[in-house]
Amino acid sequence: MRQFYREMSGTHPTELFYDPMGGIKHGRNIGAIGGHGTHVHLAY
Repeated sequence: MRQFYREMSGTHPTELFYDPMGGIKHGRNIGAIGGHGTHVHLAY
């Protein structure tokens, strides 16, 4: 999941969350948020 998060962060998603790696919302790094420790949340 770490590698997937890294690769997807370069595709400019609307939302990308993976705890503990971090979170992106509307192109801004918002830090890690809880509830996404077992999966990567990805939206365009």
